[in-house]
Amino acid sequence: MSSLNMVMLIGNLGRDPEVRHLPDGRPVANFSLATSLRWKNVSGEVEARTDWHRVVAFGGLADTVQRYLHKGKSVFVEGRLQTRSYMNKSGSKAYTTEIILRRMLMLGRKPDGEAGPATEVEADEEVA
Repeated sequence: MSSLNMVMLIGNLGRDPEVRHLPDGRPVANFSLATSLRWKNVSGEVEARTDWHRVVAFGGLADTVQRYLHKGKSVFVEGRLQTRSYMNKSGSKAYTTEIILRRMLMLGRKPDGEAGPATEVEADEEVA
């Protein structure tokens, strides 16, 4: 039986992307994406909840993220979930779930302030 691991989100960057390079020289960009939900409670007051998502981009997509995305930018992301373990500062094993970016659409206004269609960028390679 086949399976599907795909995530699609529209949100805003919570901070500027952080970029580093792998030993083979390929860039890796990490950024946080906020998605928010608003609703009226039984009293008629508006409530809100924000969820934060970790997004990771590799290769040419990481270069694009570094060049064009910044804190507050609105973006559509598509990718797959991946959970990995690491050693935290206290030396304990911890886990994190990330979205490995495959495709993104930069939303909102262009840097020069002109309105225009969203800019779509897709991964140039599949990352294991």
